Amino acid sequence: TPSLAEVLESLYLWNVTENDMAPALKPEDWVLLDTSLSARATVQEHGVYLVRIRPDDPPVLRRLATDPLSGDLILAVEAAGRVPMRIPCPPKGPSKYLLGRALWVGARVI
Repeated sequence: TPSLAEVLESLYLWNVTENDMAPALKPEDWVLLDTSLSARATVQEHGVYLVRIRPDDPPVLRRLATDPLSGDLILAVEAAGRVPMRIPCPPKGPSKYLLGRALWVGARVI
């Protein structure tokens, strides 16, 4: 069991800047991410993750699932009319792409 200090070190706040995940996540919302190795080792089906697809790409929030036949990762956005992206899952697991799993979302009220 991780210590409280280890848990706190793995938490990270991310400010949403894009519209791709609206209406679930809107620009200026804050997302609390778990960046621990255990959170990045496997995909919780249909969970929201901060991902980096290519080394030079900026991180983005996406809803993830795993194809049960191929093991590929399926990255989806909430925006209507957008086709999910499919990327091969590396043999060592998805942590190559996953930067953190969303735990909580906070939005401006005023």
